[in-house]
Amino acid sequence: MNRNVRMVRFRRKMIVLCAAMPLLQTTACAFEDLSAAFLGSLASSTFNLLVGSINSTIVTLLPESDIIQIIFGGNRSPFF
Repeated sequence: MNRNVRMVRFRRKMIVLCAAMPLLQTTACAFEDLSAAFLGSLASSTFNLLVGSINSTIVTLLPESDIIQIIFGGNRSPFF
């Protein structure tokens, strides 16, 4: 009985260790890779925010905004 309990506990520990193996890998998860991915994502989101704000400003503030909205697809019913 005691041997079976030890085996069950050992198996549980091994299951937890095997499940945590992807998190414990040090060779494929370097700090430089994480920082490069974070900075790339930050640059992409900043660029998208800038382009989106310029687009919305152009579409709403210019006098010929109806034509620009037709070109950009903002005006859903341009001919009615």
